[in-house]
Amino acid sequence: MNEITVVIPTFNRRKLLQNAIDSVLKETRVPIKVHIFDNASTDDTEHYVRTAAALDPRIFYFKNDYNCGAVENFARGLASVSTTYYVPLADDDWLLPNFLFDAFHILEEYRDAGAAIFVTEQRNEEGNIETTYPSALDKIQFGLLKPSEHLRDWMTYGHYAWSSILWRSETLKCIGAPYFHVGLPSDVDFQVQIFCDFSVYIVNRPGAVYRAHAEQASRGFDMSHLQSWALLFKRLDRKVKNRRIIECREYLKLREIMQRRYQWAWNSPSRFPLTDRQIIAIATSAGLRLGDWDLAFSLLDQLKPLEFKMEIMRFYLKAVRAYCSLARRIRTW
Repeated sequence: MNEITVVIPTFNRRKLLQNAIDSVLKETRVPIKVHIFDNASTDDTEHYVRTAAALDPRIFYFKNDYNCGAVENFARGLASVSTTYYVPLADDDWLLPNFLFDAFHILEEYRDAGAAIFVTEQRNEEGNIETTYPSALDKIQFGLLKPSEHLRDWMTYGHYAWSSILWRSETLKCIGAPYFHVGLPSDVDFQVQIFCDFSVYIVNRPGAVYRAHAEQASRGFDMSHLQSWALLFKRLDRKVKNRRIIECREYLKLREIMQRRYQWAWNSPSRFPLTDRQIIAIATSAGLRLGDWDLAFSLLDQLKPLEFKMEIMRFYLKAVRAYCSLARRIRTW
């Protein structure tokens, strides 16, 4: 029988982790495995999980010898999946009753769907609902959607919190290990790469809770991650063009909407000092890949006068080449 693997990466969050695990193990109607990837926690996470695993054989525990970083740890968790379906679950989130059962039967029925996507509730630390993912529930389409149908809504209204997504393991093939290719915003890249290749089934019902708090990785975005966003859009451009999912002019409009939505992430000041070389690289990606020319020139203004004159000449040459290349791509789209 087909099974589900729920992958939970964790680090020093024993109490939150217990809530996440308990929310999974409550489902006994479909076959489940829970893979806990401990990123070398120093609290009593190991003792708790090993004790729980001794009582419930559905739990499997893996502990890294050292803290390899959140992105790498999550990638290791996904690499462990050998079942038909999987759910990446953050250790500070939890699943709602019936999500796994209902999502399982949706993918069993709709064999062409790469994912069953439920609504995620974002709750604050007091437990109050702040918003949902997706947020525009009155505007998006539900049911079984082809890539061209679904991608328009996704680019317009935003990505999903993936704790309430049951994925078909076949989807991992179109991404390629280690899965998180662009660093911190890899959850966005991960979704769009799959959504360009697979139909999805979207359900207008909550499947999981996303817990908003000060320690979340998504709150750590700043200018130093701009090149990751640039790579994300480069990969998206390539996928849409090669698959001919959306006509070029429509896609460029959708791309602009998507860029404006995420612009805050790469416009936040860097928490660490940037070298001149880093500033030049970030400015180049901001202008040529993301079209954020205001940010690009404000960064170049920070360079020393002599170096600025040299680099701005190189920058303009790259801009001209990029424009010509874009024009050629549009003509052949």
